[in-house]
Amino acid sequence: SSFSSSVDWFRSQGCEISQAHISLEAGPDAFLILRAIDFAKVHNKRQRSMCKPEIQWNAELGDEIIGNTEILERGWSILKRMRHQIDSMMNTYSHNGNNTSDPIDFLITPTVFLPPFDASIRYLSRFESKQFGNYIDWLAFTSAVSLLNRPSISVPCGMTADGLPIGLQIIANSHRDLDVIRLASLFESAHQFESLV
Repeated sequence: SSFSSSVDWFRSQGCEISQAHISLEAGPDAFLILRAIDFAKVHNKRQRSMCKPEIQWNAELGDEIIGNTEILERGWSILKRMRHQIDSMMNTYSHNGNNTSDPIDFLITPTVFLPPFDASIRYLSRFESKQFGNYIDWLAFTSAVSLLNRPSISVPCGMTADGLPIGLQIIANSHRDLDVIRLASLFESAHQFESLV
């Protein structure tokens, strides 16, 4: 696969590669809660009629959530757990079953876990037998990563048989934005996929 080939390329450049496991399953819930609140604050009710239906829905959801302390606390609790988990993982990771104090410099992941789709489709509402509840569910992994308070970037790492791009996401520790940009630039320079996108 394009992703596996990309991992092999990083290895060929002298990177030490370890498989890391992080659970971001609750991330989409936190993302939806926090995004809805932001949208409700930014898009007042008079302006919403000019927004696309998905934004209107998100802002209206935010109106319902604001003032509901139970939902707000759930969103913040999920966010804190996820950030603690990634802090622990990136600062001490297990290599061949042994915990080390060597920090992880970067996480390399697929950008999304679904194949790309035609640009005329606004968003995926279904994939195979999986039904998505809203317009951001198909981006669950990417939206969860955006909550981690870490710089990340997506770059093309391959193409499907139909000529659609496949993405690779690079994530680093906090305050390492320039390192993420440099690594992405190095990867793009070696692969030249950006000219096809």
